[in-house]
Amino acid sequence: MVATPAGWTSELERAFKELLYRFLEEIHSTKAALYLLGPEGSFALMTQYGFGRRDQLAIAHGQGDPYVQKLKEMRVKPRAFNHPEDFPEIAGYLEGAGTARLLLAPICSDSRLVGFVDARDKGRRRPFERSDLSRAAAIARILLDLLRQEHLYPELDEPMEPVAAPPPVSLVEAVAPARAAEGEPGVDRRGLEMVLSTALRAAVAEQITIALTVATGGDAATRIVAAGELGDTDRQALLRHQAQLLEHASLPVPDAAAWRVDARTFAVGRPVERSRALSSAILLDLPGWTLAASVVASAEAGVAEMVLHQLGEVALSAQELTRLRFARRLLARRLLNPGERQYAELEAHSVAVSHLAWSMAHLLGWGEEAVENAALAGLLHDTGMRELDYERLYRHPSPGPEERRLYQQHVVLGERILSGCGLEPVVEAVRHHHERWDGNGYPDRLSGEEIPELARLVHVAEVYDVLTASHSYRRPVSSERALAILRAAAGHQFDSTLVEVVAQAVE
Repeated sequence: MVATPAGWTSELERAFKELLYRFLEEIHSTKAALYLLGPEGSFALMTQYGFGRRDQLAIAHGQGDPYVQKLKEMRVKPRAFNHPEDFPEIAGYLEGAGTARLLLAPICSDSRLVGFVDARDKGRRRPFERSDLSRAAAIARILLDLLRQEHLYPELDEPMEPVAAPPPVSLVEAVAPARAAEGEPGVDRRGLEMVLSTALRAAVAEQITIALTVATGGDAATRIVAAGELGDTDRQALLRHQAQLLEHASLPVPDAAAWRVDARTFAVGRPVERSRALSSAILLDLPGWTLAASVVASAEAGVAEMVLHQLGEVALSAQELTRLRFARRLLARRLLNPGERQYAELEAHSVAVSHLAWSMAHLLGWGEEAVENAALAGLLHDTGMRELDYERLYRHPSPGPEERRLYQQHVVLGERILSGCGLEPVVEAVRHHHERWDGNGYPDRLSGEEIPELARLVHVAEVYDVLTASHSYRRPVSSERALAILRAAAGHQFDSTLVEVVAQAVE
C-alpha cells in the first residue's frame, strides 16, 4: 500500500475532489486524477474523476518515473501532450490506456514538487490548447493554497523568500476580460489600466487606501494601494467588506482560496488621521464579471465618497472606450468573412496569430496603439486569401509553381483591400509579412531591418501557429519542436530577436 500524506482524511478528499472537478468543468478533460507527495517520496493517487475500472491509472509514481521526471523539468508550468511524439517515454502506456491526449499540471511551492494533476482526453476529441494551460495553472495554485491551509506539508507554511513586486497590470492579467453580452467585452485590459491608474493617483494625492477587486464568480483578484503600513487585519477587513458588498448585491462571492491579493504601500507625506472610515461601492456589474472598490479615508471630509464617484465615472468611460476598440476589431474580423462564404480555418488561424502578436507586442514593451496594431495585423494578415481559390490552395498536398505564384498574391490583395482604411502600419505589415530576414521573401525581397518590425513579428507568430495548431493545413508538432524549427531559421528567415520573443510568449 502506498503511503499518503499525514493528516489526509475523507473530508479532505471531498474538498480536493471538488477542486479537481474544475479540470472537467473548465478545461473539458474527460478524466482527471490528483497525486500528492507521500512520506516515502512517491506520489500517491489521492482522488480522481472520470476513470473507469478498465482505465490504466497508476496508484503511485516514484521519483524515477517518466511522469515525475517530466514534471520536474516543467517546474511550475502545466503542459499538454497532444501527440505520442510529444512524450515518447509514456506513449505505450497512454496507448494501452486508450488515452489520446494528456495534460499535466504541477503543484509546486517554489521549486519543490508536492503533487500534480493528470488530466486526459479533452471532450469531442479536441486537443488541449494554450488557454487550457493557463486555466490549469490557476486551478493548481488553488490546490496548493488548500494544501497550505490544511498544513499537509508543514514546510509550505514557512515564510517564503520575498519576490520582486509584479508590474502594475497584475490585476488586469489575473482575470478574464469583462463580458457585457455574448461576444461583447465590457472592459478590456486598457480599460482596467485606466481605473488602476486613477486609483493610484487618488491614493497618493489624498493619502488614503484604495482596494480594487475584479470578481468573476469563482475567482477574484484585488489590488490594494495603501498609505503607510497595511497590516494583515486591515487587509482582511477590506476583503471582508468587499465580500459583504458582493453578497448584499446578490453577486457570487469567491472562495478565499481563489482570491488573489496584491498589496502596495507608499510613504505618507502627512500624519494619517485617526478617524477613518471604510466605504465600498460596485463600479461595474456585468454578467459574470464585477468591479468593486473600497476606500479607507477621513470619516469627516467625504473623501471616500468623492473618490468612489470618481472611480465609477472612470470605469464607465473605460467601458465605453472598450466598446469602441471592440467595434474596430469586430469590423476587422468581419473582413475575413464578409459574405455568405465561410472560411473557418482561415478565421481560426487569424485569431490565433492575433492573440500571439498581441502578447509579443506586450513583451516588447510597445505602446498601447502599437500593441493594438499588432492584434489587428495578426487578424488581417491573410485577408487577401479569400480573393483567391482558397479551398484549393490552402490544403494543396504538393503545390507547384502556379499554385505558389497564386498563393503569393494574397499579400498584395490584402494590402489592396485594407488601403485607405486609416490602418497604415497594419497595411504595411500585411504586405510584408512574408518577407525574409535574408531577402529571399516576397513580394519586394526586403531584408533585415528594411522589413517593418510589425511585419517581422507577424511572420514569426504566423509560422508558429501553422506549425502547432490543429486547424493548420499540416500535421501539428509540439511547441518545443516548433520553437526548435524557428530557432534553426533565425537570422535567415526570421528576425532572431523576435524568435526569442515568441518563445517567451508561448512558454
